[in-house]
Amino acid sequence: MVIGALDVVTTTKITKTLKRKSIRENSKSKRLKKTETCTEKLSSTSESESVQSDAEEPTQIKLRTSSGQSKSDTRLDYTLLSKTCDRFGVSDRAGAAIASVVLHASGSQVIDKNKLRRERKKARENIVSQQTVSQIHA
Repeated sequence: MVIGALDVVTTTKITKTLKRKSIRENSKSKRLKKTETCTEKLSSTSESESVQSDAEEPTQIKLRTSSGQSKSDTRLDYTLLSKTCDRFGVSDRAGAAIASVVLHASGSQVIDKNKLRRERKKARENIVSQQTVSQIHA
């Protein structure tokens, strides 16, 4: 029995697709393992070892893994990033790119420029509202 030319092309497409899927699954499992170790390191530090800063504590969210179990992951607060970008005159796009590179290197997550833009807008509105309240009381 001989495979026709059309069957050979289809077979190679299917094998390449399956190969890509297996590579993706392997990389996902590696990322999940890396994320699990990062969250374990974060949760293992005690309050006496932690350094106090002016940033707020990151909030915990539940992340659904491929196995159906939920894992907790830290979500970043973008207000400090937005204030810093405003202070140094960095654009939304550049700030998002810088933060994404740093977070990608640590294996955490990626920041979109629109997320940063919304957070900068909120921070600016908060500053303006605080200034108007202080002017009213004065």
